[in-house]
Amino acid sequence: MPSPPSGTHLIDSRAQDLALLLTAVPGVPVKELGPDAAKWRAVHQQAGALCARLHEAGELDPTDRGQAEASLKAAADGAEKYLARAGDRLTPDEQQLVRDHAAQLRRVGPVPAGYIHGGNRPTH
Repeated sequence: MPSPPSGTHLIDSRAQDLALLLTAVPGVPVKELGPDAAKWRAVHQQAGALCARLHEAGELDPTDRGQAEASLKAAADGAEKYLARAGDRLTPDEQQLVRDHAAQLRRVGPVPAGYIHGGNRPTH
């Protein structure tokens, strides 16, 4: 495992959750960067490097693989819930398109699975 950023110390970790607990990391929270384009480029480069490392984390363990395989069914099963939330904001043709894609998810069969990140985008 690579060492934490300079000036920080590893407090704890959980490999099964791919989680690290570190002391404070030097720097400024992203939401406080302002409009400086060079700083935002640096943030995106660092985020990209971290995401690349996550995608290279290796094979899923059996529990994670089961959850990943179940996620396609869960996404397909959730389509009706989201259609209900959308209400009349979708036309009948758009609703049918969502249902058709949900049906395709149920038939897709085995797909490559790996570790992924959540929403990797600024929240400012």
